[in-house]
Amino acid sequence: MENERLDEILGKFHEELKHAESLSEDERRSLNHIASDIRQLLKSEGDKREGAEQYNGQLRQMILQFEANHPDLTLSMGRIADALAKIGV
Repeated sequence: MENERLDEILGKFHEELKHAESLSEDERRSLNHIASDIRQLLKSEGDKREGAEQYNGQLRQMILQFEANHPDLTLSMGRIADALAKIGV
C-alpha cells in the first residue's frame, strides 16, 4: 500500500520537475536522480527499510537546500520523505 502511494507521489513530483522553469540543470539532474533511485528501491525485492532511510535523509538535506527558491518542489519532496519514512518503519 505504501509503495503504491509513494509511486503516485513520485509521478506527481516528476510532472512538477518537467514544469519547474527555475531549476538549474544540475538541480534538475539531482532531483531526477534521487526520484529514479527511489523508484528502483520500490521495485526491488526484500527489505526496503535501509534504502528508505537513506533516501529519506538525502531528501531532507535537499529540502533545506531548495526550500527558499523552490517552495512547491520542497512540499512534494517532503511528501516523498514522509512516505519513505512509513516504509522505513
